[in-house]
Amino acid sequence: MGHHAPLLLLDVVRAGGLLVTSPAWTWRDLAALLSPDELVAAGDSLLRRRDAPNRGGYLSQPDPLCGMQELQEVLQRRAGNRGASTARTALELMRPGADSAQETRLRLLIRRSGLPEPAVNQWIIGPAGQRVSRPDLQYVRLRIALEYEGEHHLLDPDQWHRDIARDDGLRRLGWVVLRFSKKHLRPGNQAAAAEKVRAALLTRGWRPGQPA
Repeated sequence: MGHHAPLLLLDVVRAGGLLVTSPAWTWRDLAALLSPDELVAAGDSLLRRRDAPNRGGYLSQPDPLCGMQELQEVLQRRAGNRGASTARTALELMRPGADSAQETRLRLLIRRSGLPEPAVNQWIIGPAGQRVSRPDLQYVRLRIALEYEGEHHLLDPDQWHRDIARDDGLRRLGWVVLRFSKKHLRPGNQAAAAEKVRAALLTRGWRPGQPA
């Protein structure tokens, strides 16, 4: 069933030859349908970095599809609509830079486990000033990198080779590299995945209650 909404010009964009609601407005609509974690993942997808991998499909807009300010503005205008509480909760947990929903889910799992929140997709610079790697998540001071390995990494031999070289380069610089797959994010495996991160943090000198 359709519904009427007081749209402004900035709330409408063209995609695939059709007029559709803007990314920010659509995200706010989804707040009435999705769980907080799902809405965070959807929001992180809007905030991807400018040089993120190509999305494909008919969406011609470059990343990021919108900014935090646009999302906050739409949320304020629609504060009385269904899903407002979910949207406010999700907005506080969203972070720019994630490449995939699974990276977001891993970050939320770490946070929910009482561990320090890692940084998202930041370049690691080598001793000669060269860019070495940009892990999905990382603890910069402790030199811990976390990589989520999607299935395409295993199916593409060239990508798999690059991943191995990437991790070898980080280890030569003294970094610990933790790798995760979709099985780590399943309910029965989440506690072990969080413990994997906790153990690495403790090994590097972190103590509960301290920043990482």
